[in-house]
Amino acid sequence: MIDLLRQFDLFEGLSDETLRPLAETGHEMELATGETMVGSTEPVENFWLLLEGRVEFVRDGIVVSVLEAPSYAGASPLLTGDPTGALVESAMDLVDAVGPQPTRDEKLQAIRDAIALAHTFGVTSVQNASGTAEDFGLYDTLRRNGELELRVYQALSGSSTLTPADLERFDAVRKQFPDDPLLKAGAVKLFVDGVVESQTAAMLAPYATSRVAGTPAFTPEQLTRIVTTLDARGWQVFAHAIGDRAIRMTLDAYQHAAQVNPPFDRGRRHRIEHIETLDPADLPRFASIGVVASMQPDHGDPAPDLITVWKTTLGDERASRGWMYGSLLGAGAHIAFGSDWPVVSLDPRFGLHIATTRTSPNGEPEGGWIPNEKISLADALRAYTAGGAWASFDEQRKGTLKPGMLADVVILSAALFGPDPTKVLDAQVAVTIFDGRVVFDRAAKPQTDD
Repeated sequence: MIDLLRQFDLFEGLSDETLRPLAETGHEMELATGETMVGSTEPVENFWLLLEGRVEFVRDGIVVSVLEAPSYAGASPLLTGDPTGALVESAMDLVDAVGPQPTRDEKLQAIRDAIALAHTFGVTSVQNASGTAEDFGLYDTLRRNGELELRVYQALSGSSTLTPADLERFDAVRKQFPDDPLLKAGAVKLFVDGVVESQTAAMLAPYATSRVAGTPAFTPEQLTRIVTTLDARGWQVFAHAIGDRAIRMTLDAYQHAAQVNPPFDRGRRHRIEHIETLDPADLPRFASIGVVASMQPDHGDPAPDLITVWKTTLGDERASRGWMYGSLLGAGAHIAFGSDWPVVSLDPRFGLHIATTRTSPNGEPEGGWIPNEKISLADALRAYTAGGAWASFDEQRKGTLKPGMLADVVILSAALFGPDPTKVLDAQVAVTIFDGRVVFDRAAKPQTDD
């Protein structure tokens, strides 16, 4: 089997030790000929298909091997032996591992550039949902140099293989970067599933166009054990969960942790990130368990291609449950909005527009997609400000404008409320104030939107 894997450029140069776990967990199964490759409208007889949870090698329409490989996703035909498909999700890590790596100075400059870009959009705080101890060192260098003009809540990346040694390293980082208005640790990010578009989001029932339902990155037992362990040590958990099964698994894990571990004075505030398709039965659990619904409205931009993919992939009924922030808010959940930049724009105006209209920036579809999930502009702004502060245990210092709070202020070019309000997308950030200092002034230094 290792020889078979080596036929693919993707695995070229990897050691036998790296490839052996993939080869040893393979098994054979048959599939009808004429199978259609993902992303193709024509039958393809020979291809490899990498999905979250498995790798399939297909020859002459027969799956000759299926390998458990939850870290990889992508697809490419074998007709020429050259990869012509796309590496998606964590499969991109395979390329990152062998590509040119930026120097430390380049990383520092990239952060400086990102901070400057954030200021043009009125962003003064970020919650980076995944990272390493090295990331803290980079931010700390800028902080000590007086260049960190952005408040950073940085999470560490965890997985189903989290070990006691990993936990000790995490605790050491948190000790070095305790609660602080500018830079702090305190959260661990877990990826529970993938995304709907590639059918890697974990669903309660199979996708409408296939027999798969998406394979979670954890078993329920693994997720519950790891969440409960992190919770007992005082960590906040950010869980990427998009499919309704992944969301339910995560809620179950959070509920179990709250039942078996003692309470914390500050509360738990574990989070689920994305929540793109939710079973209605789980709506009230966010409020009852105290889970933060951390969502990114810009991901739900109802462009025709997204609506088509969702309806085709999920079926009309499940597609009608996309980005249910209106229902979550109505059920009493704490909502926090963010961007998920650089996957989508860092500009909050797009998210505000989509959350309040359920339309793309061009105003389509007329009346909005799933219009009952629209929320008010006041609620959407609150989710981006006070909601975000609550989600990071910072509501005592930021998120609202009142005496004693940090002086992080954004001034827009036009009023969004009042007798003649301006549409969100027609307003621009005029001035951004960070910690009482003007860090961006459009009139003084015109910028080009990115």
